[in-house]
Amino acid sequence: MQEKLPLFCCFLVSYLFFIVTISGNAGCILIDEMQDTQKFQDDLINQIFECDEVIIQRLGDPDQTIFEGMGGEKPNLSYNGACLDCIISDSHRFGNDIACKINGLSYNKLSDLGSCRQQPEGVAPHTIFLYDDQSIKNVLSSFGYLVARLTIDQQKTIKAVGGIGKDNPDGLTIKHYWDGYDKRKAPKSFKATKLINIVKKCSKHRNGNVSENYDLLIQGILDLLRKTNKKTKNRKDQEVYYSKYSLVNELKNNATYEKFRLLLTSWIMDDFPSHDMWAQHMKRLMDLFGLDDTMDQNALDFIKYDNHLPPEQEDHLSITNSYKCNNGLKIEVSTIHGVKGQTHDATLILETKYGKWCDIQESIDFFIDESKQRPLENHDHPTRKPSIHASFLKKLYVAASRPRHLLCLAIHKDHISQEQYVALNAKGWNIASVYPNNHA
Repeated sequence: MQEKLPLFCCFLVSYLFFIVTISGNAGCILIDEMQDTQKFQDDLINQIFECDEVIIQRLGDPDQTIFEGMGGEKPNLSYNGACLDCIISDSHRFGNDIACKINGLSYNKLSDLGSCRQQPEGVAPHTIFLYDDQSIKNVLSSFGYLVARLTIDQQKTIKAVGGIGKDNPDGLTIKHYWDGYDKRKAPKSFKATKLINIVKKCSKHRNGNVSENYDLLIQGILDLLRKTNKKTKNRKDQEVYYSKYSLVNELKNNATYEKFRLLLTSWIMDDFPSHDMWAQHMKRLMDLFGLDDTMDQNALDFIKYDNHLPPEQEDHLSITNSYKCNNGLKIEVSTIHGVKGQTHDATLILETKYGKWCDIQESIDFFIDESKQRPLENHDHPTRKPSIHASFLKKLYVAASRPRHLLCLAIHKDHISQEQYVALNAKGWNIASVYPNNHA
């Protein structure tokens, strides 16, 4: 008799989740959030379960692949690159009034996106806010006054989201709309005094942004290597401190990347380690980089075990970005990655800039013309214009599909033409100007 598969099996990396059920000698695997499954994860699943006795059912939305490139990994091919046989295009979250406005954002041209809900409650119109350099700080309050017109009985979940949360005075980020926005949960800003502080943070905030936790752990490893004065050589054969890119690249060349990745995954997904388990983890980490107990005391202190976060880091994790309008309404401000999977009553998408391009400006025609040719994404060249524009569509689709009742956009008035203005009006958008001294 063949050995049966385990009755229940969970595998969580990023947003991947699957359940194995047994019926006689046959197995059925249900994989949710398949669109964010990376190639190495998909390959592992196929190696374990690809056989005649197992049925693999993959579920997900390829239009929402915004986590697939985490850590520089390749996306899966078995799902995101496949011609899907069964497509569920009806939404239970929003009504047809929102579905018809975001249909064109579907990277995979899901042309029949609709809703099985009745016309949603509320009277506030879906609005595009136009601001200029003098009125950008009034965008959130203008949105807040519009939300107050919603006639829903329950307590409202109101969010404003943008693609870029990192501070960049010369760019266009969430902070340009509100000086009080503080992305101290971001990897480069969380200043851990010990490596295990980062692991503690991951274990306490498992529902947070997995990508940010991964980057934070990488930064912790880079800090450790710097403390040990461990260096690598660049293309000019010069000794330099490791970067994220050179670290991952060297591990891949040494065929130790899989061990390194498994270690990081355990810190993100598993329970907080015991003292003995941490000692084993540090032994594995030091073996990967050729380190030993003769390291500098500063480095040894950095990898010591600790079961508590320092008070200032505990306070740091409790920070929320909540903007309070003059009418008393609170708007939670976040990145698009931070709200994936959530449902809001009202969502405002803030235009932000990546490289040379502003996301809403580059995507506005897709709100107008559902048949417009999509940019071709190239995972081997993710920083080229077509790939960046493709990522804009996916992120905007994720953000625009969050609300039940009200969807709004904020875009600089110079980033929309008169022709686009007229076309958006014809699609049912209310377009309102934001002024420096009063609301839209």
